[in-house]
Amino acid sequence: MTPAGEAILDRSVLDDRTSHLTIPLHADRIGQYLVLDLGWNGDKYLHATPIHLSAIGDKVWVQYDDTEESVVTDLMEAGIPRENIVLGFRHPKLGQHTGFAVA
Repeated sequence: MTPAGEAILDRSVLDDRTSHLTIPLHADRIGQYLVLDLGWNGDKYLHATPIHLSAIGDKVWVQYDDTEESVVTDLMEAGIPRENIVLGFRHPKLGQHTGFAVA
């Protein structure tokens, strides 16, 4: 498994308070990594993708991150250096000011 896949693997949990499951999904062959939240939160059905990562070339693109604890921290702890992480959800003009890789 790639470092990006490893970074999301430990996010698999069943939250007893909300009765929903958090599932890490990875397709190493095509370089796509997602976290899926699925289940019930009270009376509301939950089907969300709080994390989407893409492996493009030698970089990991954070396409979407709707988490309290940023997945970027997990990526760096998995050994991926800042210069190999692109914040894809930030406009390209702002990329140079993030301290991370630019597309």
